[in-house]
Amino acid sequence: MTNKKISLISICLLPFFSWSQVESEEVYAPDDYTDIHKTETIGNYSISRKSNKYGVYKNSSKTFVIPPNYERIDFFINKDTVFIASFSEMETKTEKLFKQVVKRTRNVSKQVLINTRNEIISKKYQYIQTNKKNKLAIASFSKDTISYKELINVRGKEVSKRFQFLDYNLNLNVYCVKEINGKAGILNSELEIIIPFEYDFLEIRHNDNNTIVVRNNNKYGVIDLDNNILIPLSYEGIRSQFEDNYIVKLNKKQVIINGQNKIVIDSFFDRIYNPDLNGNFALKDNGKYGLMNSIGNLLIPVENNKIYFEKIPNYYVTKKDKLFGIYNKKGELIIPILYNHLILVVNDSKLLKTIDYNLINRIIALKDGKAGVIDMNNNIIIPFKYSYIELVNRKDKRSLIDDVKFSKNSTLKNYIYKVSENGKDSYFINEKNEIIKN
Repeated sequence: MTNKKISLISICLLPFFSWSQVESEEVYAPDDYTDIHKTETIGNYSISRKSNKYGVYKNSSKTFVIPPNYERIDFFINKDTVFIASFSEMETKTEKLFKQVVKRTRNVSKQVLINTRNEIISKKYQYIQTNKKNKLAIASFSKDTISYKELINVRGKEVSKRFQFLDYNLNLNVYCVKEINGKAGILNSELEIIIPFEYDFLEIRHNDNNTIVVRNNNKYGVIDLDNNILIPLSYEGIRSQFEDNYIVKLNKKQVIINGQNKIVIDSFFDRIYNPDLNGNFALKDNGKYGLMNSIGNLLIPVENNKIYFEKIPNYYVTKKDKLFGIYNKKGELIIPILYNHLILVVNDSKLLKTIDYNLINRIIALKDGKAGVIDMNNNIIIPFKYSYIELVNRKDKRSLIDDVKFSKNSTLKNYIYKVSENGKDSYFINEKNEIIKN
């Protein structure tokens, strides 16, 4: 097999991590393209893999304009003329180890910008992060044990100063930055200051209302993108936001306030969790758990060791004094807190989303060391006489509450259980507790 054209040998010998500006001729690939795999194509160029190395392939002339010498190649913001190339090299790096400054030589990952003439046009960085909306990239590097970030353009030129922290928000098209001196602010896409560098901390929590959580002197508040104060910096923490409300920390307790800084539920707890699918709030106080609705009424007393409020939609599995029970979303106790173990059994996973608990039909339970089966009205289906009981179709035993999928034609009459009375010998029974001989 012969090559159509051979480039200058000096080009092939150039190390792929070189900083030189390379005047390169096109390197033609051989006639046999079976080992070339295109991974992504934009315009006339494809990122291609050959022998587990990556390069850039020009489709019209069937050439590698960037030889396949790199560990990875990515397009720079969907442009077909500049690429991000990844490679590894040995580097002696100064690090802090147990409060001591040490030097280590190791193989580290690097990234550079490279054009279709095989010219490296940027410095070496630890990571170059691009986005689909902005033409600038965030470049990360370290110096003297400190990590820095800066913005570079498509030509590999630095267009900002160095920052301690730099993050781009795609929805708002702004940069959250923290200067080397430790003060945080926000820049717009033109790198103009829209939030002055006067805060110790800031974070955009929600992209739909342009609100920003800020901190100064260990006090938290909320501002907007015009730097107007929405919630004064008077709280010990702002844990989360939902709709126009905030869960804030005041006097070492958590409480819910609205966007006008008014307390909406006059109840303070050690922890208030975000509202669940039912609009209720799981609570924690003095190491105990409970449940509160959206107007502040307690649905489940704050006296449980645990509430599993994400295991079954519309239901709350509670644990109190090592025993389990189940409440519905109205706070009604439908399964008394009497059981050592509960495993939910349903014949269709879609039933987990229903509000009618009667459709969730069976629970394998353990009580006083014996296993049995109950329904969601706490009626006994299989008596508590077994040392072991398992649904035959059950997939695993990993979690406390599990759902089991059956075929669409499954009915209660099809439920078969594997049981044992002595822990050794086992047999099968049906819903009527009758032994199945076959």
